[in-house]
Amino acid sequence: MCKSCGCSSSSMTSYISQNDYDINTRLVYFMRCIGKGKCAARTLCAVMNLPPPPKNFERLNNSLCQALSSVCSKSMLKAVEGTVSRNGTARDTTVALDGTWQNRSIWCYLGHIIGYW
Repeated sequence: MCKSCGCSSSSMTSYISQNDYDINTRLVYFMRCIGKGKCAARTLCAVMNLPPPPKNFERLNNSLCQALSSVCSKSMLKAVEGTVSRNGTARDTTVALDGTWQNRSIWCYLGHIIGYW
């Protein structure tokens, strides 16, 4: 608080959503994106001279996992419905999930994943 005018300001730049700070959710999401967890988040925060990760890291991770699973399922269902409607209601559609259909002359050493709906 300013002694001369009585005004105060905050340096908080993170929004609060559902009782959690947005920056904490973003940290957990970032760590999920790179395939790391709370231990790596603790190391990242220490190296960057930031406060440690939130104590509710696992709860935020579980919430994100549920939300991402829901969005993923809805997206895949929408894609299947669109493909089936374009295919004359035939459900025997081949799907390449690793992009091999784009470069048929290049062999993928990770293997080919093909699914049938």
